Amino acid sequence: MYFIISVLSGRIPKVGRPTGAAGEGTFLPTILAYHTYGLAPRMAEVRETISSRPTASGEDPARREFSRLHGISMTLNLVVLFAGAILILWFETFGR
Repeated sequence: MYFIISVLSGRIPKVGRPTGAAGEGTFLPTILAYHTYGLAPRMAEVRETISSRPTASGEDPARREFSRLHGISMTLNLVVLFAGAILILWFETFGR
C-alpha cells in the first residue's frame, strides 16, 4: 500500500522500509470484502422480508435483524474511514 501511495503521489518509494501501512493494506480490503460480499447481500435479503417498511413495528424480528446488520455495517464503514484517515496522516507525517 505504501508503494502504491508513493507512486500515485509522485514520490519515489523507499523499498525495504517497514511501514504501518502493510497491516492496513490487508486489513481494509478484508473489511470491505466482508461488507460487500457477506453483509450487504444479507441486509438486502432481510430488507425484502420486512412486510411494510413504514408501518412495521419495532417488534418485527426482520426489522430488528435489519437494524442489527445496519449497525454492524455502519461500524465497519467508520472503521475503514478512520483507518484510511490514519493511513493518510501517517504517510504525510512519516512518509517523506
